[in-house]
Amino acid sequence: MKKLIFYGCPAGLGNRYEELFRLSSFAKNHDIEINYFWNNSTNIKHRNLFTAQNLKIEEISNLKNWPTKNFESSRYWREFISSQIITESENIKLRIENKNEIIDYIALHIRGTDRIVEGNQIPPGFQSKEESEMTIFYAKQYLKNTKNSLPIAIFSEDNNLKKRVQNELGTFDIISLPPIDSIEKDYEDLFYLSQAKSIIMCSKYSTFALTASSLGKNKLVTFFDNNNSEMKLWNLNIYSYKENYENIFNKSNNLENEINLTSLGNKRIKSFYVDNYIINKTKYLVSFNESNYLGFEEHFKLVNSSIILKMYKSSILKIKIIKLFKIIKFEKNRKLLIQKLLKECIQLFKCLNLLPFILKSKNSSLKKYYFVYCDYSDFWEAYPKFFNNKNFIGAIIFLDNKNKNKHGLLEIKNSLNKNYHCSEFIKEFDNQYLKIVKIK
Repeated sequence: MKKLIFYGCPAGLGNRYEELFRLSSFAKNHDIEINYFWNNSTNIKHRNLFTAQNLKIEEISNLKNWPTKNFESSRYWREFISSQIITESENIKLRIENKNEIIDYIALHIRGTDRIVEGNQIPPGFQSKEESEMTIFYAKQYLKNTKNSLPIAIFSEDNNLKKRVQNELGTFDIISLPPIDSIEKDYEDLFYLSQAKSIIMCSKYSTFALTASSLGKNKLVTFFDNNNSEMKLWNLNIYSYKENYENIFNKSNNLENEINLTSLGNKRIKSFYVDNYIINKTKYLVSFNESNYLGFEEHFKLVNSSIILKMYKSSILKIKIIKLFKIIKFEKNRKLLIQKLLKECIQLFKCLNLLPFILKSKNSSLKKYYFVYCDYSDFWEAYPKFFNNKNFIGAIIFLDNKNKNKHGLLEIKNSLNKNYHCSEFIKEFDNQYLKIVKIK
């Protein structure tokens, strides 16, 4: 793979950290170097104080026209890499020297009132006024019920809100940490949050607090459901304090930490872990997929460009034509959705090539190693055709949205010859699937 160029997000330390973490992990796994341009072309400017493995970071301040055809514009980045889970940081470090003595303390981070919006559709990173008030109330309850004895340092870009929270927590020991010479206030706050014993995320969602927890490997306390589309992309030491005051320890699936696995697909939609050695050995990917979402097949092809896709039940063109008729019949904003569908077709055609796009394949006598991707209901057809062949190497069997038979995967697992297949039942967010690996 050639050396890649990436022009970064021009706003916020948390947003930039997300890019650096995912790019560094990708570059390290593929043994490449990426040129990352730290983008200070807008009014929100921060000098770079991060180092990242396999990334060469260069600050730029003038960018009149956004560059095109770089890695940040690729579908590989936008659809797949940008949705990979962020864990505790090993590849990313902060270049901050602090000569001040650090004591044990609890950090409370609260987003400013500029992050409060009204209405039913609240975007990630924002919250309603009611949710903001709730987090302050539960932060106080959490500290009382856990009988906290450590001093508390409060961090916020909104000084008025910070003073209000200090008054609300007046019965606790509130401290101010000493300034760090020659660094911006945002970096100082990020550093001190990362050094705390634990972080109370006193907001619905904050990449700033999550970044600090990733850097510092400390516990992060939240008062919201961790399975929303953005929070579930952070596999950290997250402690969820519920309304009924039950403390539930929520730790995301640790599979992402396994260096021998790759998550294929878009984490926000549907993705599955596959062993890297299987990905590299696979010559044919046999897919029983009939849904409009083809992220698993596309990502598999991007990771292993030599594979040949075999669409067993339907061609991609037929899938997209069915989607087109549904748009025409049921959707209101047809023109925009049809344009989006056409763009998807072009991208899939370029990635997956002509044959799987226009033809389905019923050939079950494949001469080289192949991998099978199907849902629970298709397994019973796939098993006699593909699983007993000497070139079968592995499979993902999942429960689709229509089939809520939670015992179905266990039924498959119990039916397999355990001397022949190694099976693992995985429940990740709303996904339930079985990963099957052939035993030599």
